[in-house]
Amino acid sequence: MKQLSSKIVPVMLVLAMMAGGAMLVAQDRGERGDRGDRAGGDRAGERRQVDGERMRERMANRQEAMRERLGVTEEEWEALEPMVEEVRSLQAQGGRGGMMMGRRGGMRGGGGPGWGGGEGRGDRELSPVQQASRDLGQTLRDDNASEADIQEKLEALRSAREDHQRQLEEAREELRGVLTPRQEAQFVIMGILE
Repeated sequence: MKQLSSKIVPVMLVLAMMAGGAMLVAQDRGERGDRGDRAGGDRAGERRQVDGERMRERMANRQEAMRERLGVTEEEWEALEPMVEEVRSLQAQGGRGGMMMGRRGGMRGGGGPGWGGGEGRGDRELSPVQQASRDLGQTLRDDNASEADIQEKLEALRSAREDHQRQLEEAREELRGVLTPRQEAQFVIMGILE
């Protein structure tokens, strides 16, 4: 039960952060009066540029807030930041998920972006876990797939998840090794460490 709980908590944190981000975007659009009107190519390009600038500003503000919470100098943060980003990146690449809302509404099963279909997220490269999840999803949708094919894809996904978990634990241990107990506790609260 404890093992299941330790896996659910990070997933819940990621979902909460995603929901919070979506709410901020919706609130931001509401304040600007942007109701999805994409008429005028120049205006849309300007909006993307402004949105990109706002995104960078928000990220800088979040980084500064994190630095302050940890009580580190800018120089110390420069040493910590790559380790923090490695852990965050690996967390994002985990590709865990059960039933997910498809981007066009409707439900789809599986575990990760673009599950089993051709609708990925641009040209972004998938992590091994995401790719194995996609491969399994495609196999499951093939009514002619053999049990051996399904088992092979399932084992590949489990293996990719094990490798990913090992990499994530190594990155967390590296980060944990340079932290004070107070900083470690802050990272646990933030969901970066367990």
